[in-house]
Amino acid sequence: MLSDLSAARHLAIETLLLEADADFDPILLLYVNDRSVIVGRNQNPWREVASGCTAPVFRRISGGGTVFHDAGNLNWSLIVPRTAHDHDAELAMMAEAISSCGVPVVPGERGGLYCAASTGHAGSKVSGTARRIGSKLVLHHGTLLVSMNLADMDACLGGASGIDDNAVASVPARVINLADIQPGVSIDSVVGDICRHVAGARPLSFPAAMIPQQLLETEMQRLESYDWVYGSTPPFSHTVRTERHTARIAVGAGLVQSIDVVPEATAAAVLAGARYSAGLVDTLLRILSAIESGTNEE
Repeated sequence: MLSDLSAARHLAIETLLLEADADFDPILLLYVNDRSVIVGRNQNPWREVASGCTAPVFRRISGGGTVFHDAGNLNWSLIVPRTAHDHDAELAMMAEAISSCGVPVVPGERGGLYCAASTGHAGSKVSGTARRIGSKLVLHHGTLLVSMNLADMDACLGGASGIDDNAVASVPARVINLADIQPGVSIDSVVGDICRHVAGARPLSFPAAMIPQQLLETEMQRLESYDWVYGSTPPFSHTVRTERHTARIAVGAGLVQSIDVVPEATAAAVLAGARYSAGLVDTLLRILSAIESGTNEE
C-alpha cells in the first residue's frame, strides 16, 4: 500500500517498476491520489480536460482513456512478468476481489469492471483499466470508484470543441460508486478486502528501498513536466471562429506551429511558437474580435 497522495510519485513508481531490469514476483499496488486528472499515453489533454478544471493534469505511460481521481477513488496496479501475464485472468481476479467487498462486479467491454445484474445497477462501471507492456514486465492497472465526487469528475472531464486529431478519445460510460450501492463501504475496508482476497494477507507499506530516492525524484520531475504532459500530445489542429474570421491553429509538441486565418489577419502570427493553451485561444479570439471592431488595424 502506498501511503501518500502524490499522483506524480505513484505514476513514477509504476513506471520505474515496469522498466526495472529485474525479475519480480507479481506485485499488487494500492494507492489513493489527490484530486487530479490522468490522461492516457496517446491522448490529447485539451480534448479530454475541461478548461475550467482546477485539478492538476498528468499523463500516464499506459493507454486507455482519461480518468479523474480524488480521495474517494482507489487505484490498483498489478505488475507481473510478461510470461505470467493473462489479461482476462487478472481482470477476473480483480472482479472477484472487488466483489468480496459486497458489490458483485464482472469484467466487461474495453477491460472495464461493471456492476453485476444482481446489484440492480447492471451496466454501471466501477473500474476502468489500462495496460503497458514492457520488455520483461507488464503493468495492468485501474481505478475503483468507492466514494468519488462524481459531480466534480463531470466538471473536469470534456475538453474543447473544434479539435481535429488522431489521438485516442475517451469513451464515456455510466459510472457509480461502490458506496452508493453498499453503504458503509470505505477506501480502508476495500483495501483490506482486496488484499485478503488476492494475497491472503493484510496490506503492507511499500518498501522505500525498492526504488532509489534520487531516481524516483528525477522520474517525478519528468512526469510533471510540460514536455511530457502536454508536449507528447500527438499533432492536432484546433479551428475557432468569430463573427467574420475562421482560424485554424496547428499544434505540435504542445507548441503552436502555425495559425491560418480566413480572411487573413497577420496580427495573429505573433502567437506562433507559443505554448498552446485555452488562454492562447482566448487571446487569438480577442485579436480577431479587435480587428473586426476596428480597434486593431492590420
